Amino acid sequence: MARLQTAKLIFATILDIVLGITIFLCPSLAIAKYELFKQSDGQLRLNSFVENGYIIISLILPCIIILVITGNCRWGIRTPPDSLKIVLILWPIFWLGISTAYTILTANEMGNIPISCPNDYNYSSSSIKTACQIRLANLISMWALFGISIIFVLAAFTNMLPEPKDKIKAGKGNIPQRFRKDRKEVDEERISAL
Repeated sequence: MARLQTAKLIFATILDIVLGITIFLCPSLAIAKYELFKQSDGQLRLNSFVENGYIIISLILPCIIILVITGNCRWGIRTPPDSLKIVLILWPIFWLGISTAYTILTANEMGNIPISCPNDYNYSSSSIKTACQIRLANLISMWALFGISIIFVLAAFTNMLPEPKDKIKAGKGNIPQRFRKDRKEVDEERISAL
């Protein structure tokens, strides 16, 4: 049983790290793309309304999710479990809608440049090639966030994530119970080391 708890903690930690990186990567790449497209002197079509909307949503929505989950887990704010489930279910559905709309609305912004940004394509400048690559990375990270969100929801609903009782209370880290030492054991080890 302890191995299962440890495996769940490791899985949850890896999933949290990947989710965290992707959450911050999406708006970062969107902002970089926006700036590179603005510098293209009209060679690349930029829909400012779509880009600004996506940047705002990609910044605000993950922050709300993080605050709800962190507030519930760390600060003792008791969000009803059903509310958390609703948030977990709605997040990927909403992000699917955003990703689909964004992909469709920005499909033709590169003109004749292939979406895969091949190296053998005759780009008008190196900055256009960089903009193409940033755009591709932006799309990949956006869809990866959707995929990771689905994995997170499936893990949450199939008990693949650790239960709160398997974690240490706030301030001590998320170490499985069998690895924890009480204060007396630590003091005894320090004394014996002298």
